[in-house]
This record gives sequence, structure tokens and C-alpha cells, in this order.
Amino acid sequence: MVDQVVWTAGGREALAREQRRNIFLYRDRAIEELAADIAGVVGRLRPMWQRGLDSASADARALTMAADAGLDTGALFDGPTAEEAAHALLLLGAHGDRSAPFVEYLLRCGVDFLLETMAAAIETAALGRRSLSSVSAIHAAEDDLAVWLEPVSPFGEGVCWELGGGALRAAHYLAHVLAGGDAELAAEARAFVEMRWNHVTNATRALYAIALDDAALANEATRDVLAERPRSASVQLAELAYIVDDSALARRAFARTYARPDHRVIARLGGNAVGVFAAELAKGHDATGALTCLSNLRGPRVARLFAPYAETRPYAVLVHNYFADAPDQLRRLRRVSAVDPHRAKLAALEARLGIA
Repeated sequence: MVDQVVWTAGGREALAREQRRNIFLYRDRAIEELAADIAGVVGRLRPMWQRGLDSASADARALTMAADAGLDTGALFDGPTAEEAAHALLLLGAHGDRSAPFVEYLLRCGVDFLLETMAAAIETAALGRRSLSSVSAIHAAEDDLAVWLEPVSPFGEGVCWELGGGALRAAHYLAHVLAGGDAELAAEARAFVEMRWNHVTNATRALYAIALDDAALANEATRDVLAERPRSASVQLAELAYIVDDSALARRAFARTYARPDHRVIARLGGNAVGVFAAELAKGHDATGALTCLSNLRGPRVARLFAPYAETRPYAVLVHNYFADAPDQLRRLRRVSAVDPHRAKLAALEARLGIA
């Protein structure tokens, strides 16, 4: 018997939340409304940019002020270059997720222009930085935040990626737009990516795979990123791990990043996701998240993963509910020697569930 996906109501709700990423789309905004939305964001962030000028180098101040001026005067809305748009995108994305209105504007300039801007943002030497005026103020109010652009010499794509938050958020935004079913827009995006694929860095490949939500592209990008030296691309892998449709690649990606598998991995890999969650449980972290996801899979391997947590706090309820819905899987464990160390607890669970 193979492991199969059997979605619970809670699992479907969680998957929808994870896929949504709390992204609000501005597709229905008139251009005047969109301009007002962008102006509102700029007005909120400008004090942070101004505080950041004191921390920035001369070149960085020039970049920050130019991007700010372009957003303020409207110059960025009158035929900007991809590099100019990229600087603004990085500045808007350096603190929080407030770049969506500007990303929508770039998309209306053409999906090819948005994709080109995203590449420029991830590969440019102008990176979004932010700091707190007080290091101890972990949850400081916005009045204490400073944001600026800082030119650096890229010594690893992972560095560019981790600070290029605006580009990553643009990829998420475009992925949501394309998920809406606009076939013509999707075809334009794919044509541009295919044309550029062999001429861009691994960081940009990863970005494009995310934007198109394409497993085949994600598989290729993940292999390339995993082969990189130095091994500094954890943020790229944290995104790609949810898109690849190769379970071995997913395990390797999650092993190199802070991210943990969730319901999106099940949606992508189906029963093959079991190995990914087995590797996660083997790390010895809190098992609640992994077991909650595994509750949406039925099969012998999943049952064996649940066995060690039977009648054990704080996982007892999760295990109880899983086997209450799949009592045959609990009975089959009687013949599995690998769970012998947990036999007493499994017997207690059987008695609690009234399984003969």
C-alpha cells in the first residue's frame, strides 16, 4: 500500500493560507487609484529612508535619494529603465511587504519589463538595507527604523538574494496574478523566461521559477543553487523547496535552509512528501507542524512516523485523531517490528480507540 493524500478540512484551509501568502492584488485598481496607493506607501516609508541617509555612504545616499525622488516626482512613472525601477523596488521592499502597488504598476508596463526589473533588483549592487536605531528594540515602532540602499560588491548570490526582498515579493505577486488564469499573460511571461533562462544567474533563475510557479524550472534552479560555492543561498532554497516536484531535491533544499515543509509540499509531491517530513522529524525539532501536515496523508510510512508520538504530550491528540480516522493503519503496525519500542503506547492507544 502506498501513501496517499487524503485532505482534511483543516489541511485544505491551511494550504489555502500558505499559498495565499497574505498578498493583496491591485489588478482592479484604476491607474489613478494605483498612483494614490503608491504615494501612500512612499509617504509612510519616506521618514525611514531619510533616517537611513546618515548611515549610508555617499554613493548609497545618491541611489536612495534618486529612487525616492523618482517616486516622489513621478519620474519613475514615465518610462523608467529596469535599473531605475529596480532601485525603487528594493527601497520599497526593504521593510515589510509594501511594494505590491509598485509591482502592479511595473506589471502594467509589461510582464517582460517586470521580470527584467526583478532580475536587475536581485543582481544589482544596490541592495536594500534596514536597521534599528536601538539594537535592543526587537519590535521597535516605525519611528525607530532606518532604511537605505547600500552599494556592495556581490561576493555571493545569496547575499544579493537575502537583501533583495522587493524582488522576491514581486515574484510572489506575479505568481498570484498568473494563478488567476490569464493564459495570455502566462504565455508572455514564459516566453520571456525561456528566452533569458540561459543568460541569467542562478539567483534570477530561482526568482523566475518562483514567479512562474514552475516545478521543472524550480528543479533545475535548485540543482544549480545546491551546487554553488560558497554555499550561501539559503533564502533561495527556502522558496524553491516548496515548488520542486522531486522529493530528493526537496529534502536537500530543506536541509540547507531554515524553512520547514508544510502543506504546500504535500500538494506538490503527494505521497512522495512522506520522505521530506521524515527528514524534518529526524531533526528533533518540535513535531507539531510536521505531524499536522502528515495528518493529510494515509499509508504505512506515515503510520510509522506517527507511532513514536503515541500517548506522548503534546502530540497525543494529533496521533489519536489520525488513527481514529485510519484505524486500519494502527492495526497494521502490530506487524511492524520497527515500532516495537513504542508497542506499549500503541497498545494503550488501541484501547483508547476501542480497536480490537
